Amino acid sequence: MGRHSEFATFEAFCADFPADGTTVRALHRVSDDRLDEYVSATTEFANWEEMKRTAAVEDIVDHVVA
Repeated sequence: MGRHSEFATFEAFCADFPADGTTVRALHRVSDDRLDEYVSATTEFANWEEMKRTAAVEDIVDHVVA
């Protein structure tokens, strides 16, 4: 997260989401349109899907390179 946003962790990204009691699990109940708006405003990604895809790829690379 720190490489692509103002947040050090994904948990911080979730905690800052403009909704009451937002947690990582609670994001699954948020509409993609609302997530897209938040992601584009707070990260270098255009939308939620792009952010998830990049996170998955970087996680795989981190495990292969480590």
